Amino acid sequence: MKEKLKKYPIVKKHNSLTDGYIKKTDKEVLPDKMINVLYHFYEIKGEKFTLKLPELRAYLGLDRNGRNDDRIYKVLQKLKENVLFLRDFNYKGREVKMAIVSFLNEATIYKDKENEIEIEISSKMIEFLKQKTGYTPIELEYNKRFKTKFGLKLYEMYKRYYDLPNKEGFGYGKVEKTLEQINAMFGTNYKHTADIFNKKYPHESKTAKGINRGIEEIKNITGIYIHCFYDKEKKKFVFGWDNSNIYPNEECVIPKKSIKKFANWYVLNRVKSDKENLPTYVKEIEKKIKNNTLNGIHKFYMEFLKAMGKDKEEIANCWNKYIKKWKC
Repeated sequence: MKEKLKKYPIVKKHNSLTDGYIKKTDKEVLPDKMINVLYHFYEIKGEKFTLKLPELRAYLGLDRNGRNDDRIYKVLQKLKENVLFLRDFNYKGREVKMAIVSFLNEATIYKDKENEIEIEISSKMIEFLKQKTGYTPIELEYNKRFKTKFGLKLYEMYKRYYDLPNKEGFGYGKVEKTLEQINAMFGTNYKHTADIFNKKYPHESKTAKGINRGIEEIKNITGIYIHCFYDKEKKKFVFGWDNSNIYPNEECVIPKKSIKKFANWYVLNRVKSDKENLPTYVKEIEKKIKNNTLNGIHKFYMEFLKAMGKDKEEIANCWNKYIKKWKC
């Protein structure tokens, strides 16, 4: 019988963690689920906190038995052993050139309280993440239900890039991944594309089955369907999904959740006016954004994303590959 919690919140997982790969975990899904859960508790309790083992099991979707407890201990050990190389950030008033740290500093269970586990997250790691803004919202209700790494990592990718503009235009989300990026995402070590999609029997590939299994798992858990195929000309795996519901109408090229923030940013940074008239200007800009009549909307939206802390490389790629090709 699985232990239940009344409510599973959403964790705002920093993109540095979302994009990262936990070494020496192969295709295991539990280490990634554990990262999401520990990061959630860091958000509400700080760098040092204590968890009841039943609570931790419930968040991970595990039954109560000794075998699962052993799995938890081994995963925590792997997180401790997974060393990260960090560059260029500030820590306690000093500039850090580089730091070698682990996400998990320490995990302890005392004999007089065997039902509790004390966790300490690396303070340097947290400071690094704080200064590298941008996050992916992950529902812990879904997180605990994933049984495969293919499913969880594909879902995190989907959440990360769900509303990123692309050359397909209105209503369709799309991400392309190279073989190297696929290996990093799933913890595989394939050398050639043929190792994944066999030319004669493309559906016999273990990784193809893994991707399809992950897509099916996402559909069963969330109701979301992700398409995937291999583009032989580009030599990339292409993932796509419907995102038409994020726009208020077919003319608008800006996700509706960003319209107000974008309009406020635009007025404060691009419009010369009295503060008393700002609300009026914001409403006018919102209307122009929705009707796609704001001059230079693509360029200014890229500047807005940068101001909101999006990765420079991500914004540059978005501009060079996609935004230039948008048609208004």
